[in-house]
Amino acid sequence: MTNITAVIMAAGLGSRMGKNKLALPWQNNKTVLETTIERVSSSAVANGIIVLGYQCDFWLNRLDLPKRWQTVINKNFAMGQSTSLLKGLSAVEEDTTAILFCLGDQPLVKTETIDYMLKNWQERRCPILIPTYKGIRGNPTIFGRSTFGDMKNLQGDVGARSLFMLYPPIELPVEDRGIVVDLDKPEIYEAERRKLDC
Repeated sequence: MTNITAVIMAAGLGSRMGKNKLALPWQNNKTVLETTIERVSSSAVANGIIVLGYQCDFWLNRLDLPKRWQTVINKNFAMGQSTSLLKGLSAVEEDTTAILFCLGDQPLVKTETIDYMLKNWQERRCPILIPTYKGIRGNPTIFGRSTFGDMKNLQGDVGARSLFMLYPPIELPVEDRGIVVDLDKPEIYEAERRKLDC
């Protein structure tokens, strides 16, 4: 079985939302982040890492993690997204063959979508596999071990997508709108919450 680790990025300030969006209520008495963790951890990933930073004490007291999941703290989260990427990368096991990088504010991504991505990556073993919805690229994204060396050189407020020039990603069409939904604004969050009640 291929050892693919999920890394959920949950360290940022969420400044565009104006509050900690990951702690906002979502469904079944769970927060946005807790729902995201539940969906990712229910997939076929071997294990998982949650990179915390902003208000990490709140999460350390609240989260009930699945088996083989852990949290790591990025004390330098204000210095940009690359610091969280590197923190997550440094925590993966030595035999990890790929990393599924997820955003903490994607509670709509289906577990079935993640499993579909994992299966496709195992068949292709490409450097980068990215899902698309109606032609639009989304998240989460799988980065193979061949990208880890260059990933270690990232600096500042850049994500792993800056590696796309070195490793052109393979696109995987999926029927999951959740991969492109961004909860960065209050009005988007409220609109998506209302849809849950329909």
